[in-house]
Amino acid sequence: MRAAWGTVLALLLAGCLTAPAPPGPGSGTDAAFLDTGWAERALPMAHDHADPALHANLTTPNFQVVGWDPLVSPTYGTSVPGTLCGDVVEREGRRIAAIQARNDIVAIIADVTDPAKPVFLGELVMRTTYVYDVAAVADGLHIAVVTTLPRQPDQPPLAAPAPGSVDVSAALDAPSDEGLWWRSACIPGLGWQKLRAQVPGEDYVPHPDQLVLVSIADPSQPQVVDEVPLGGYGHSVSSAKVGDRVVVAAAAMGPLPVGVPGYDLSAYSQNFHFYEVIAGPTGGKLVPLSVWTPPPPLGAEALHGASGHDDVWISEHPGVHQTLAYIAAGDLGLYILDFSDPTQPKLLGRWTDFDPVRPNDSGSFHSVYAMPTLWEDGKHYTLVGPEFGGRPVDNPTGVVRVLDTTDPTQPHEVAAWTLPYDTTWEEFLQFSTHYLRVVGHTLFVSCYHAGIWAIDLRDLGKQPWLNLPSVGVFLAYQPSPTPPAHPLRWAPTFEEVLAFPDGTMLTYESNTGVYVFRYDEARPMPAPKPWPLEPAKVASA
Repeated sequence: MRAAWGTVLALLLAGCLTAPAPPGPGSGTDAAFLDTGWAERALPMAHDHADPALHANLTTPNFQVVGWDPLVSPTYGTSVPGTLCGDVVEREGRRIAAIQARNDIVAIIADVTDPAKPVFLGELVMRTTYVYDVAAVADGLHIAVVTTLPRQPDQPPLAAPAPGSVDVSAALDAPSDEGLWWRSACIPGLGWQKLRAQVPGEDYVPHPDQLVLVSIADPSQPQVVDEVPLGGYGHSVSSAKVGDRVVVAAAAMGPLPVGVPGYDLSAYSQNFHFYEVIAGPTGGKLVPLSVWTPPPPLGAEALHGASGHDDVWISEHPGVHQTLAYIAAGDLGLYILDFSDPTQPKLLGRWTDFDPVRPNDSGSFHSVYAMPTLWEDGKHYTLVGPEFGGRPVDNPTGVVRVLDTTDPTQPHEVAAWTLPYDTTWEEFLQFSTHYLRVVGHTLFVSCYHAGIWAIDLRDLGKQPWLNLPSVGVFLAYQPSPTPPAHPLRWAPTFEEVLAFPDGTMLTYESNTGVYVFRYDEARPMPAPKPWPLEPAKVASA
């Protein structure tokens, strides 16, 4: 469905909410980081995880914050709580960030062209839809979001009727003049009532289990322009260019979201939906290309639920010069597809570390990153990482695996990393690995409350297998001038790590906004002894 009401209010957002960049996040001197103790100090246990003061001066001096914006919402009047994941796109010299949040505000648009001065541009408000992930579409003119179930608003709009009393199903029959109209399902014969003017960037229609395309041609007023059903719980979305096509990949898991009573893991499934974005009469339009479903899992993989996470990375393989889609699919592992023809993806290779004897220390692949160029040894590498709700049995957090994908039909493991010191998990997801990026010779892994870790890749390819060393950590935290009334999770929390080709990086702290930072590869911290890892004991291809 598409909203039929108009907009009567405009907000001038650009530039008016930018805060000065904070000072560098380190201690001001390298003295505290001259030994390997920096890594253990970054993982303090048994304290108030919501108190940012207990995490001050733990960022290693090879990281430097160059810009910050608290992302103060016109709707809330505070920084937006729950700014977790997101994406970036570069178009015509302008760098735009799309930041996902899980409340009435589901996406924030920011301009990060000047790394020292990120600028809040606009927000998308969906009070009745739960958005799980956001992608910046490769055309630079849209964002794409995937949704799950409908939801009740955090705070009903001013003068709104009682929750549950709005007849949403007939919304498109409302009068078409400016403003929001509603009618009560509880008062027969009342007819349509005019509620209030629409807020710029607000969409009132529920969009359960959908891939939703949103125009950001005017980033101060994001507008839903198209949507398609996913047939399941939307988990992740990404976008890339394939030749002249702008492609959006959405992952849907089914039949029901986790936590629904009677949920049957053995019936769990996942599908990967590929769409092309083309110009339409009212903005972009989603045109179906293909749906790819992993082959049925075998043995214990099926019993363990087969999947739980999904991520898609589409890029040209620099060695074989084919466009490939790399899919992280939970316990099923990594799938590599020939995506040269997006209408007919073809399976090339698969790898998983899922071990039915160690189900809580393996599988659960959540994220994938394929290197854009060949490494110095002439080989191609792809990185995959898991997400765990609690501490694995044998390791302090998930294990990120580096795979040799020079031959995409025969991926195999060549290196691995996890946190160098143990952790005490007191809450769900607290120290889990999450997203991955490689800049130069350094791997960056976001780990929720453990921060963003820098891992040295300089010796990659020089040995048959490497246990990779940690060389820095990012735990910067700048208090918002207007903190959210109900902050989410811990202080700090970093689920995302993103990068531009010039090495400029950014992340979103859960309650205090967007951070733009850089890493100095010439200043690695003394590396603590890596946690004792071995190559995956069970790997199937």
